[in-house]
Amino acid sequence: MESSSRVIAAGFAAGLRELGWSEVQAYAPKASQATARPSGRPISVVLVANRRGELPPPPDVEHVQTIVVGGRCAAKSVLAVVDTDVIGIVDGDEPFESQVRAVDRVLGAAPPDVDLDVRIATVRRQVDEADRLRRLTRREQGVLEALEAGLSAAEIAAADVVALTTVRAHIRAILAKLGVQSQLAAVALAHRAGCAEGSKMSSKLTIGAPESSEHAQ
Repeated sequence: MESSSRVIAAGFAAGLRELGWSEVQAYAPKASQATARPSGRPISVVLVANRRGELPPPPDVEHVQTIVVGGRCAAKSVLAVVDTDVIGIVDGDEPFESQVRAVDRVLGAAPPDVDLDVRIATVRRQVDEADRLRRLTRREQGVLEALEAGLSAAEIAAADVVALTTVRAHIRAILAKLGVQSQLAAVALAHRAGCAEGSKMSSKLTIGAPESSEHAQ
């Protein structure tokens, strides 16, 4: 694995070991085989998306529990793997420590995660909103970005040296394509679906049995 991927995996591994989980190791994409540990517990594989929303491939073996860590940029990638043996989805937009503790809670619970259906519904909504945003033309995207920046229709018209009626027509088209009733709702949707640029490297790690049933929460 490349260095940035190792750093992400190592961070999760160190955090989970600190919380009492044993046999945690980075899992390179080429290492496709995984089996249960001698304890009899199945191995859990954590798939961590990068900031461009890319996930490593899920394990192509049976009896492996999968936890997916991905934020709004990874919604489509997360949705693509939910039909596998996914037992939990962790919000990758949360602070790193919160992500590690969320993975710990999923690992310690009776699978699947009790909130899994709710999380899947949230991911589906994120994918739908992202698809709606992609319907906008480049000019409409520019107007929406200006609205996000706090500019009024009149200010956008003045900055672009176009008629106010033209800007208002763009805004009406934006609302129709996004399926919302107000500029505020359009800005909120765009904010929810926004993605930040970041590392291209996703990561994967495997977790065996906890060292004790009383691992820290």
